[in-house]
Amino acid sequence: MYLLSCCKKELFGFLLYAGALFLQAPGFADSAVAAGLFEKEMTIDGRYLLVPVKNSEQRVFAGQHILQITEGGRLLREFRVKLPENGDSPDWIAAYPVYPFSGETVTLKSSAEVPENYSDALDQIRLSNEKPARPDDYTLPYRDQFHFSVRRGWNNDVNGLVYNDGVYHLYYQYNPFNISWDNMHWGHATSTDLVHWAEQEIALFQNHKKDMMFSGGGFMDVQNTSGVGTNGIIPQFAAFTSTGRGECLAYSLDHGMTFAELPENPVIQHHGRDPKVIWHEPSHKWILIVFDETDEILDPAPLPNVPEARRRDSFAFYSSEDLREWTFESRFVHPDRKATKECPELFEIPIEGRPNETRWIVYGVENRYFIGHFDGRRFVAESGPFRGEIGLGRAAQIVSDAPDNRLIQIAWAYQGSPFYLNKWPDQKFSQGILLPREVSLKETPAGLRLFFYPVKEVEALRKKQIASVENPSMDEAARILQSCEGKLLDLLLDVELPGSSNLELTVNGQMITVHQSGSVRVLSDRTMTEVFIHQGERVMSFRRPEKTFDDTSCRVRIHGGGKIGHLEIYEMGSIW
Repeated sequence: MYLLSCCKKELFGFLLYAGALFLQAPGFADSAVAAGLFEKEMTIDGRYLLVPVKNSEQRVFAGQHILQITEGGRLLREFRVKLPENGDSPDWIAAYPVYPFSGETVTLKSSAEVPENYSDALDQIRLSNEKPARPDDYTLPYRDQFHFSVRRGWNNDVNGLVYNDGVYHLYYQYNPFNISWDNMHWGHATSTDLVHWAEQEIALFQNHKKDMMFSGGGFMDVQNTSGVGTNGIIPQFAAFTSTGRGECLAYSLDHGMTFAELPENPVIQHHGRDPKVIWHEPSHKWILIVFDETDEILDPAPLPNVPEARRRDSFAFYSSEDLREWTFESRFVHPDRKATKECPELFEIPIEGRPNETRWIVYGVENRYFIGHFDGRRFVAESGPFRGEIGLGRAAQIVSDAPDNRLIQIAWAYQGSPFYLNKWPDQKFSQGILLPREVSLKETPAGLRLFFYPVKEVEALRKKQIASVENPSMDEAARILQSCEGKLLDLLLDVELPGSSNLELTVNGQMITVHQSGSVRVLSDRTMTEVFIHQGERVMSFRRPEKTFDDTSCRVRIHGGGKIGHLEIYEMGSIW
């Protein structure tokens, strides 16, 4: 689970392993909208609870209210939301799924006193069979057009990536009640082509404020080692951190739409989070890699510049034959503790051009990867850490069980606090997801390195070809670039740069500098730009700053001599 580092330690002080259920306040009032404690009885005859939302900044909980859905004194759901005050219009309406309780009579409560100036907002909370929608939801100026984003709310870490019976499943950390981090659920989207995503219902719900559903991985139990598969259905699993319990596993028999937890949960208890599970065929066991924080500083010692809060970080490995009982095997510790921080990934990859030779890759939330060997018990690094990209990418995962042994990586496009809130105060969502990338391992003059490149399916979004020219003069290239201003673009060029020359390329206001000969590919969306140099040996990603949001300038220059060998540009279409 990736959060801003400045608040991570503070947050886990009141979240991680709190254990007991949230204490409910006594003596709730009978009045539906009275000042003080709020209580309202309702029979669930609609699919969604509609709640008016006022946006708030990252980690600013002042003025927010904790609401609970209970039945017979049992807590069913709990969430924190900032309501509009009387006289204020909501920035947007949250639609929270309550259909699992259809037909039941429940009570909506506040956990503490609610000032009377929120009575109008409480009056607006109601049930509906429809989610609120506007015709411009997917054409909002701050909505990327070929990068996935949620319709309403906040997303962060990519979770549970898995391919199941022709469908790619993308889960993610999701707050349905704000455009800032909080209320961690698993949101869900599906795709058959890796570019067009359909947002589904929430897959995993937080139990309460002290038991959120934090990050983890997904996989198929093809051999039904868990025994939960029935009638030939292959179980789809989610491994996640329950912040009130520990590492947990849940399975789905309806193609990843709903999940039931294993009765053995939590299967692992420790101080850490973000489990990823893979099948290790040589040992015929499941392997779980998880971020772990120990009580003591482990060897090798951390680098001198590692902050105190990170000095005890490592990745731990566990094994299991049935997904229910897990055995600790080892841990991977490195002096660069930032490289072994949160959201671990573990996978085997062939070396391109050497079909019988593979390596194992380990990386954490910042996509700083190690190359090495794994025997089912212990990972030994032979090189690294190397930076997988510079820019937005965080908490990247490999799609489990992808067809044709493809290694497809998807990452959260991290932006910290909500972007563009000053420009659009009624902003309805925040964050997003980077394009899926094919991962390969190649020999370079510097040694083995991972390459990341957009999956070939992205090319299906090309709407029309703007240019395809060989050896254009710089004036011709500049004229072509200028004609592209304000368009969604997929731009490819080859450049020759002798000596200390460099290419300065600006695409819709985003400047990219290249210092070596080779290929450059730029995918420019409304707010996000992804750059792949030398077929993905170097990767960069950028978010358009609010102050230069309207800058659509496109230009190209070469400083110190050189030339463009080939220039190819496509206008991109929308996934919406």
